[in-house]
Amino acid sequence: MPVELSIKIASGGPRDQSCNPGRFYVYVHKDAKGTVFYVGKGTGSRAYSRDRPPEWIEYVSKKSGGNYSVEIVRNKISEEDALQIEDALMAEHGNTIINRQNMHSPYDSAKMLAYAEAMRIYSKRLQQAIDLTSAGKLDEAVVEYEAAYVRYFDVIKNSDYDLGARQGLASTSFNFHPHALADSYTKAFAKAGRNSELVAFAERYFRDYGEPFNLTEEALKKRMDKARGKSGIDAL
Repeated sequence: MPVELSIKIASGGPRDQSCNPGRFYVYVHKDAKGTVFYVGKGTGSRAYSRDRPPEWIEYVSKKSGGNYSVEIVRNKISEEDALQIEDALMAEHGNTIINRQNMHSPYDSAKMLAYAEAMRIYSKRLQQAIDLTSAGKLDEAVVEYEAAYVRYFDVIKNSDYDLGARQGLASTSFNFHPHALADSYTKAFAKAGRNSELVAFAERYFRDYGEPFNLTEEALKKRMDKARGKSGIDAL
């Protein structure tokens, strides 16, 4: 697929600030309609590389018919200046870019606050559970593990607070599982020989989140199968 190239001298705004010379440039990617959907800085051939995150690939493929153009906004400047101009361009195109680190994207403030609060409580209760486990207080730890596990559903429910161009892309959907909790929780049960409880939780976890998709979850499934064998529980 041919990539168009244009080099423009912009007028007005921070993008025209005086810059120190260097080897960096700032670039934008535009979709088939001419809308800026990505802002970046780089050296060499970075602007033209298709080695990009899944959301970039999805956007180009599904929303731009596989076509996009590259525009070099500023060239041969220092990295410090490139960072400043990159941020200015991200602010200018905050509603349309799909950059992961976009502090200028519109968002649902209520959902973002709810997400942050749910994550704070989840993290706090998980740490309390881990500390109680280390202290040998497993019954108390179970209460905290369960509270953290339930709270994580609020994290997921409020994770779609970004209202910018990333919204609606399948590759940007929140897909982080609470596997750190599941790993610590089931290890605690295994150490205490509470195999039936380990199996019950692990089965619930996989009902909620599906088949393993990372190494931690694969280890969790093996731990569950081992505990099932020790406790004589038949597989569901």
